[in-house]
Amino acid sequence: MSDLSQSLVLSLPSASTAAADQLIDSQSGNTAALPLTLDDLLIPRPASTIIFPVRDPCADQYALRPGDLLVVDRAVNPADQQLVIISANNALIIGRHHLQSAKTAPDSPDKPENGIKPLPIWGTVTYIIRKQ
Repeated sequence: MSDLSQSLVLSLPSASTAAADQLIDSQSGNTAALPLTLDDLLIPRPASTIIFPVRDPCADQYALRPGDLLVVDRAVNPADQQLVIISANNALIIGRHHLQSAKTAPDSPDKPENGIKPLPIWGTVTYIIRKQ
């Protein structure tokens, strides 16, 4: 069995350069004082970010499974086809944002696309943490 600590290379998003500075410098062996956390990588705006467990019975149409975690940022505008959390009938549900048709609604194969009015976006799914 090989020692992964010598061969593992992490590719971090550019937004987390401060977090990357906290990693072990493999050349000199120096370590930073603070450990790297998932919060540093997945939650750039803690004040507007919430983590939800997937419980929606229709979530399988989005390739989500019960127990998966959705990192939802309320301060992010969704891109086309991005998963969002929609506020509908006093409930929060998973949907997909459709930029070209200016609608946001739960995807449903048995309903025609025309005639669906846009629903208010509560937050944008920025990451999905998969439960194995």
